[in-house]
Amino acid sequence: MVYSIRMRAAKGGPHEQGGSHISGAERLVSLESLSRISEEFLQRALQHSKGRPDFINLQIDEIPDESIVKVPALTVATTESSTIKESHRVATQLLQQAHIHEQAIQSAFTKLSQNTESVSGAWLVNAITGEVYPQTVRVSRMDAESDADIHRHLQHFGCSSVHSREALILASKVLASPFVLGELCWSDDPDYTTGYVSYSTTYHRLSPMKVYGSPIGGRAFFITEEAPLDTLLQYFTSTPTWVTTKGLHHV
Repeated sequence: MVYSIRMRAAKGGPHEQGGSHISGAERLVSLESLSRISEEFLQRALQHSKGRPDFINLQIDEIPDESIVKVPALTVATTESSTIKESHRVATQLLQQAHIHEQAIQSAFTKLSQNTESVSGAWLVNAITGEVYPQTVRVSRMDAESDADIHRHLQHFGCSSVHSREALILASKVLASPFVLGELCWSDDPDYTTGYVSYSTTYHRLSPMKVYGSPIGGRAFFITEEAPLDTLLQYFTSTPTWVTTKGLHHV
């Protein structure tokens, strides 16, 4: 049996009551790992660089094995630039390769750059028109099928940090939807300036995407015009997902 464990931490009360987002994390774990991961999540919430939260929600749900779907892990690329402007230029070029229109890319950059409220969740952006939908979405119930395999996968591409692991797993689940053309993200963690673009079969790390010390960040999913929002939101939030490296071959 597998358990979904989810943590959200905020300051000033729960997110739904206007609290400022501090930290969040998601895992699918065995019963044997549940206590250890729960403690890790609590310590992560309490020791975050954005400050001490006054609200922590830790939710644990039992997940039937047969309900879990598998999606392939994205391959990994990294571009280190000398300036934020250059990183943003590379991100724009990559998203254009995924047939995402200029106005949509600019809408996403504007949202992320002005996210002073630290919205918990991702914006949905129409990949053609650039319309930003009113609801945000938090992707849940996902993990690596094998910790050892995902670690080897990341090491092959020269990265193995916790940030990279979590971003790869989330991006892989999101890009597995036929209604998502790409994602733009950089962290609201003040100490972490690396962001990424995901498109096609690639999770492309980019640094720097913001000024060190800035608490402003977020993520945007570029969706097709015909995307059925209810179906897409259900997949993001509720479909248990293993990200697997099975069938991926490194040369």
